[in-house]
Amino acid sequence: MRLLAVFAVVNSALFILKGCQSEWVGRFEISCWVPAAGTLICLVLIGVRVYSSDLQAPVLAGSLLLGILALYALLRPSGELAPIAEAT
Repeated sequence: MRLLAVFAVVNSALFILKGCQSEWVGRFEISCWVPAAGTLICLVLIGVRVYSSDLQAPVLAGSLLLGILALYALLRPSGELAPIAEAT
C-alpha cells in the first residue's frame, strides 16, 4: 500500500509539473492524461485496500501524511524560485 501511495504522489506531482508553463521541454514528453490516470488508479487501489482490511495502518499513514502536508503549508518558502543555471 505504501508503494501505491508513493506512485500516487509521484504521478500527481508529474501532473502538476505538466501544467507549469516555465518547465523545459525534455526529450520524452507524455500527455497530461497519463499521470492523471496513474494517480486515479493508485488511489482506487488504495481505497480498495483500506475498505477490505484493518484500518489501523491506513489511519496511521493518513495522519502522518496530513501532518507532513500541514508542516509543508506552514514552512514552505514564499516568493519565486531562482531559475536553474545551465551547465556549461
